[in-house]
Amino acid sequence: MIDEKAVLELIQNEEQCQLVCDVWENEPFASKELVSAASIATPHIAGYSQESKYRALTSLRQDFIKFFTVDAVASLPFQYSNVSNFINSENGVLNAVLEKSFSIHKLSNEFKTAILGDSIDKYFELARKNLLARRECSSLSINYRETDGFVMDVLNQLGVEVI
Repeated sequence: MIDEKAVLELIQNEEQCQLVCDVWENEPFASKELVSAASIATPHIAGYSQESKYRALTSLRQDFIKFFTVDAVASLPFQYSNVSNFINSENGVLNAVLEKSFSIHKLSNEFKTAILGDSIDKYFELARKNLLARRECSSLSINYRETDGFVMDVLNQLGVEVI
């Protein structure tokens, strides 16, 4: 956790300081002031994607098999999306990958609007429910021929398969 008061003071006093935050004190009743001051603010969406749910299910399945000493019959199927024909420029590729995964700016704007209302707890629940179909960057495969080290490093860190 962070000291939200100190972070808010820093953001307000330092022009170059920006906050990107997904975890909040007193969730779902996050600080309206801090959410509004953040460059990007999301309603604690970590774990709300198809890949996260698949990893959790796979882990539970492995623990079940180990605990009950049963043989695994088959692996769990999981289909990845394929994305191709990105613009081969640094900003184009990275922006396309992130936007294909989902629009974090749209979610941030929705959250910043919702935090000003009276039913932020309902928004938290609804936003997370709507994100269960979200795909992570690790679900993507792209055709990318450039050899820019920075872009390749970012794609690798995001888990994108480069073909």
